[in-house]
Amino acid sequence: MRVVARLRDPGLRQDVLSVASVAGYSAEEARSDAEALGWARRGGVEAILLEVSTHSDLALLRELHRVAPELGLVGVSGHPGVDLVVDAFREGAGDFLRMPFDVSSLERALAQAVRSPAVFSPDATFLTEDPDTLRVLDQLRRVSATEATVRITGESGTGKDLLARRIHQASPRRNGPFIVVGCAGLAPELAESELFGHARGAFTG
Repeated sequence: MRVVARLRDPGLRQDVLSVASVAGYSAEEARSDAEALGWARRGGVEAILLEVSTHSDLALLRELHRVAPELGLVGVSGHPGVDLVVDAFREGAGDFLRMPFDVSSLERALAQAVRSPAVFSPDATFLTEDPDTLRVLDQLRRVSATEATVRITGESGTGKDLLARRIHQASPRRNGPFIVVGCAGLAPELAESELFGHARGAFTG
């Protein structure tokens, strides 16, 4: 399996390539945006790690996802704001690493990035050719590989619970419990304690 790093910092680039090589990947360096796009167009690469800190980086991320939507794309940045991370996911990133990160975080990101992207392909649960629905399923596929918190909104009966279950089934936590809590049935003044617990003695009686 081959991964490509498009990172401007020479030290970081070398560290990432070294960790990827030790983890068993064929690691390559992209010295320019054009070279990264060349890798995506030619194929034979499962994941690209891309430094994301500017609008041009987001544009490259968008183009990589357009050219090769099956690619695992991992954004990397030293000081990412929330908006930057959100934009990176919107443009096709499947994961985002904030520098400095440890070896285990990088290895986990690489392992998730090279997984088969067909987790949310149409099956017995989702039979659709609707572009908007397929776009949502693609977003769920990408976010399932991350540690991000996900909020799904929509009217009653639109399938929010079903989509949440699909994220869980495709995530690294699939072997753990999927717990459903009906918050509408909780008293507002007790909801926080019900969900997160409370210190002994916090309530009288």
